[in-house]
Amino acid sequence: MSVKSDRFAFVSLLAIALTLCANPVQAQFPQPDADGDYRRVNHHHWEVVDPDPNGLNCRMPDGCTYDDIMGYNCPRFTGNYLDYPIRGTLQVGQRFRGFFSNVGGTFRDNRGLPWVFVGENYDGNTRGCFVRANSNFVKPISLAVPSNLKQDTALPMTITFVEEMAGITVPDDNTTRSAYGGDLRLYDVHIAKMFEVTHYFCQRQRLGHLWWMYRAGGGSINMGRFQITCAQANTIANRFGLGKTETTTIRYSAEEGYRRVETFEIPILNLYGPNIPRWLDFTETFSPN
Repeated sequence: MSVKSDRFAFVSLLAIALTLCANPVQAQFPQPDADGDYRRVNHHHWEVVDPDPNGLNCRMPDGCTYDDIMGYNCPRFTGNYLDYPIRGTLQVGQRFRGFFSNVGGTFRDNRGLPWVFVGENYDGNTRGCFVRANSNFVKPISLAVPSNLKQDTALPMTITFVEEMAGITVPDDNTTRSAYGGDLRLYDVHIAKMFEVTHYFCQRQRLGHLWWMYRAGGGSINMGRFQITCAQANTIANRFGLGKTETTTIRYSAEEGYRRVETFEIPILNLYGPNIPRWLDFTETFSPN
């Protein structure tokens, strides 16, 4: 490469770096395509920018919920989003939490255009419906989470996969004691790990669900068998959000013993602050089968 080419490459890289430094928000947030559409965007927090005084229409098939759609139990969910009834409207400036599709990111209608599901409205009552994921209507925003509120220290446990069955074995005899000195119990963190691992593999393999055998006391205490569907895992990941990754070791075994051991970087649920009582409420109702 010539000196002139080297100089041109250096100047180009410097310009890119200066642009990113001067526009940190653009570097941080997902960007729309040339048509203003946000396609396959794994981003939770949004703000309405549609200036229409009547508000931004939020649509949903009658008689269906998000869980119905994720579990393929909503026959009216056909991809004709514009034909869905208007459940309500969102006004400019309202912020909401978007839920992902089963394959991650925004949803697509039968024209191939993206929509985002309004799972939680921070500034209004309209939620549980779809709005267009286009820069004319919404924009991605940041809702910072105080790092000192996170409960994300890894706990000792052994995770195994035996064909269609997953297992989690923990050394603790008493899983009701506090995990971090607060309200979260060891039990709550163990259940969270089951959902995190299930969600991770549902995003990467053709799974419908995972069965989990949960044992405490190093394996001597049977805590029950739990079924977690991919739809359930996706719903939980959306409702609580996923934070940093945690190194997770999984032992793959068969009748003759362990065949291999693999390590994965699996995102963990954001169990902090106001999410803690919500998670405690959930684990109280999540029972073994």
